[in-house]
Amino acid sequence: MFEKNIVFEVVLKYVILVLLFIVLTILLVSGIMFLQGNFTETNMNLHMVSGATLVVLAIVHSYIKRKKIKKLTHELKNIINGVPVQMDCNTTRFINALKDVSVSELSSQFNADAAKILNESDIKVKSGSEKLGQVCKNNDEKMFYVFVVLMEGIFSKKDVINLDKERVCK
Repeated sequence: MFEKNIVFEVVLKYVILVLLFIVLTILLVSGIMFLQGNFTETNMNLHMVSGATLVVLAIVHSYIKRKKIKKLTHELKNIINGVPVQMDCNTTRFINALKDVSVSELSSQFNADAAKILNESDIKVKSGSEKLGQVCKNNDEKMFYVFVVLMEGIFSKKDVINLDKERVCK
């Protein structure tokens, strides 16, 4: 729904969040007023409109988060059926897979000098045997950032357009 206009998506989500906060606050205050015996028509109408608005906002919020709800429902079904569930997000799994990989292994995998690329980007690498997790600790950087810098360095140096046409066409 929102793939084309990210600004609209962010503004809509923020507005929904603020409206949810306002509606819940109005419901709380009017409910407290009911407990104190203040049953005015205005208070009653405000409470009913806020309740209806809360339902509408909940439906809109559920529509926006439908993929997340579907994923959580699937995970709950797996838990009920006794199927193991991977709770880490893809980024966490990605980072965990990289932290014990040495810089020299990355160099051989990507056919590029990973240590040189990182050093040129002010991410200091002491030796090729240094693990990526240790490089991150030594430079006070996040793993994902280090990997992005490495990928930018690798692919900016390679001429992606001049690929071997026989390999591409097969």
